[in-house]
Amino acid sequence: MDKRYIIWAPALTRSAGTKALYALYGKLRDKGCTALLFCPEEHREEYEYIDVLDEHTLRNDIVVYPEIVWGNPLRFSNVVRFVLYFAGKLAGEREYHHSEKIFTWWSGYYKAPELRWANLDVSLFFDEHLPKTQNCYFINKNKPWKYFQEFKHAVEITMEYPATRQELAQLLKTTGILYTFDRYSLMNDEAVACGAEVMVAENDSFVPYVPGIMVGGGEAEAMLVSFIAATQAMNYVGELQDDTPFLDKFGGLNYKTAMRCAACGAWEQALTFAHKAFCGRPLLRPALADAGSETPASPGGHDDATGPKWRMLLERYSAFVQRKQVGQADAVLDEGMMSAIADNRREVFALLAALRSVLRDNRGQGRASLRYAELALLADPLNAMASQMCVYQYLAEGKVNLAAMTACRMCCLFLKPLVFERAFFGTALLGLVVAQSGQSPVQLAAKMPQIMQGALDVVKKQVASPTSPREWGAKLAEAEQSL
Repeated sequence: MDKRYIIWAPALTRSAGTKALYALYGKLRDKGCTALLFCPEEHREEYEYIDVLDEHTLRNDIVVYPEIVWGNPLRFSNVVRFVLYFAGKLAGEREYHHSEKIFTWWSGYYKAPELRWANLDVSLFFDEHLPKTQNCYFINKNKPWKYFQEFKHAVEITMEYPATRQELAQLLKTTGILYTFDRYSLMNDEAVACGAEVMVAENDSFVPYVPGIMVGGGEAEAMLVSFIAATQAMNYVGELQDDTPFLDKFGGLNYKTAMRCAACGAWEQALTFAHKAFCGRPLLRPALADAGSETPASPGGHDDATGPKWRMLLERYSAFVQRKQVGQADAVLDEGMMSAIADNRREVFALLAALRSVLRDNRGQGRASLRYAELALLADPLNAMASQMCVYQYLAEGKVNLAAMTACRMCCLFLKPLVFERAFFGTALLGLVVAQSGQSPVQLAAKMPQIMQGALDVVKKQVASPTSPREWGAKLAEAEQSL
């Protein structure tokens, strides 16, 4: 297939919607499509993820968002919306941008073409005709309007209890009645399959649950084939959706609250709000034309012919990391850094140096990790990944002022109309400095004017006086000597 599928997915949980996103990943790959997950929260060995979103990916590939995602946070041109519950009920918008191609699990959720398959695991959920030793109740997405007498001796099922799917199946097989407030949960069908009676809360009482008709294999196959054909034909070139209205919405957290917390010196609260809000956005956005530009680099900022070269290098690096061949992964980064110097690609050098910092940190080489992170910041003072590594290492070495300076460098974006999520992350890092250093917010706030001005001076100096390839080589040699 020409276009890859980048599936926005939260960490894998018992939620049927989340599992549907991961199942779509598998079904697309079974059809010969290239599918990757974007999930800042976790990386599991059995899935392939993407963390770096370059200009080619954003312009040509396809992102798949569930209905709970506000707007187009990853800034893809080709956007598919997979509506897995009532649009806007849990989070997200009720209507979508005109450029989006919309599919829904069930037309009752949203009037759009359906994409679904049999999602009941019959190897786990079936009736063994065991004695029914208890009743259960399940609240999930809806709030109970009162506590019913039927719940007095019943077992509550939640998204965390029972802990495993196997334990859940065993509980349902010994359940007489499941009282549920969530008419649209897969739990209801699982309980019926296990031989339990399911009663749905409705109008201050309970009514019997009537299972829907499961989709057949042939019908599901036709839906998937139609989905692939329709989405592969996408090639949107117009204006992207304006995400300004959603600054308050990302991650279900309030952007302005994080800013108010920071303004009041409540850094721990700012960390909570800003860090979680940032999780739904990629750490690395399309490369900036240079470290001081106010807009992302245009596709013509460098010769487009060099694009595949760096994508292939990152793919080789990712393949080695997945196979735990750390030495080979490190060699690929070293090769790429030297090539970036020769091509005068500061933004590529910064990315590769930041990745090398992470690699060294994972190997327990903290000092080397810090040097590579500092190299990345020298090339791109606004690199979020490198800033995070520097703050962690500075705190580990007790260099609180340097940690605060690095975090403030990210916060300096408040003063320029650049990418707001990096300023978000700067606030989160400042919160981390407070939380781990033991300094009070008042003490840190007293230092802020001097630190902020120093950070601005450093950024301006580095932007105005870029170093030469020879100086880059010397810095690389210094980094290697620190191993």
